[in-house]
Amino acid sequence: MSAINEEITEAATAKDEVLQVMEEIAASAQQSAAASEEISASADEQLRAIQSVATSSERLIGLSIELKSAVNRFKLNK
Repeated sequence: MSAINEEITEAATAKDEVLQVMEEIAASAQQSAAASEEISASADEQLRAIQSVATSSERLIGLSIELKSAVNRFKLNK
């Protein structure tokens, strides 16, 4: 009978250890998911910033073409 009680106690201890490990894995998975969401949000923000830079660059090119055209009107012929 003592051996059975000992086996039951060992099984209960093993169950508790497995449960603890599973809880740690679940917590780690939640942290990984949160980190992935943060990375995704950061990537979206960077994409918007790059798109803004590209739009500004296109506008700057247009303005430089306009400026060149305006300057050409004032050039003196020698």
